Amino acid sequence: MSGEKVVMVPLVFKFMAQSDGTTGWVYYDVEGSAFETLGPEVESITFYTQTENRTSQHAWKVVLWWSMDGRTWDGPTDCFAALTANALAVPSDFTNKQKLGPHIKLAVAVQNISGGGVERALVSCMAAFTRRT
Repeated sequence: MSGEKVVMVPLVFKFMAQSDGTTGWVYYDVEGSAFETLGPEVESITFYTQTENRTSQHAWKVVLWWSMDGRTWDGPTDCFAALTANALAVPSDFTNKQKLGPHIKLAVAVQNISGGGVERALVSCMAAFTRRT
C-alpha cells in the first residue's frame, strides 16, 4: 500500500457465482495477496458491485474472515447485505474495526433464497481500502 490513502483491488470480474441449490451460503475465496495483511491499517472498505443475468432466487454478498496468525480464522462476517437484483450498487462501507485483524481474507458468498434449485449470476466487485490517517 506504500503511502496511498486509498487502494482499489479487483475482487472478481464477471464471475459466475452459482449456488448449490440449498439456502446455505456457498463461499468462493478471493485471491488476497493485495490486502491480506492490511487489516490494522484499514479505516473502511467500500465495495463497488455489479450483478448481471441473475436468476430469480439468487443472492450474493462479500464476507470477511480475520486471523491473528493466518491459520485460525474468525468469521464469516458480512461486508454488506445480500444483493438480490441485476444492478450496479455501492453498499454501505464496511468499518467494523473488531474484524480487521492482522490477517484478513474475503470471499464471495452465494445463496439460493428459496432453496429450490441452482441459482446463478455474473457478479463483479472491486474493493477500495481506505487507510487510517
